[in-house]
Amino acid sequence: MDIALSLFFGGLVGLSLGALGAGGSILVLPALIYGLGIGEKQSVVLALAIVGATSLYGSVIHARQGRVRAGAAGLFSVTGFAGAFLGATLSARVPGFVLLLCLAAVILFAGVRMYRSAGRARPDPTPDPDAGWLRRSAPLLVAGVAVGFLTGFLGVGGGFLIVPALTLVGRLPVKHAIGTSLVVISINCASGLIAHGFEGLDAMIILPFIVGSFVASTFAAKIASGLSPATLKRAFAVFILVLGTVMLVDGVRKLTDASRAPALEAPE
Repeated sequence: MDIALSLFFGGLVGLSLGALGAGGSILVLPALIYGLGIGEKQSVVLALAIVGATSLYGSVIHARQGRVRAGAAGLFSVTGFAGAFLGATLSARVPGFVLLLCLAAVILFAGVRMYRSAGRARPDPTPDPDAGWLRRSAPLLVAGVAVGFLTGFLGVGGGFLIVPALTLVGRLPVKHAIGTSLVVISINCASGLIAHGFEGLDAMIILPFIVGSFVASTFAAKIASGLSPATLKRAFAVFILVLGTVMLVDGVRKLTDASRAPALEAPE
């Protein structure tokens, strides 16, 4: 049953990746928690493995097409690796409802940003040689820490933050920024897994999830080619806004239960 469910929810993530080219990783943790009934902390570890493997696969495809800037990826990952390690270490030490509340906030932020950007093409920045982003290394290093921490703490890729940073600060073309971000995400996920000591991994969940994602993304890309990208983006944004709201309510409920527990257990 777990294998079938992993294939199904992996397929849902793949539909997002194939139809929109983004947003899939943000669904992995909710799918593991609510779809497969796995605890929050183990779900973070599983999400790191799933998102990391998927990103690595995508980065190889982009690299073959010359859309990965190794220098930018290396610079962004220098602090990202440390940030992911720190985030994963902290993730293992906080209550599950904290993870839910933080993920809900991230999902709501991403949903609002995606809805507002639907229908607006992101223009490529003014072309700049590789040396250009070296002059702006400090902002990229700071962004690397923040995104790495987010990945390690919640098991999300953070591409919705990495791509803008690479285009606006690093002056990379959008397609190169997407390919480069996948490299960064895979490195950050590896750091998070190391920090967790690879504990909680389950191949019977991870492998079917990844297979379902890969297969569905392939078909979704073909189906979505005849649909309006703006409409698809808005629909997905509304979906994750609803999902984020549900998670926020659930997180608040669990926080309330946790705060009441000591009082209930206190002797009369």
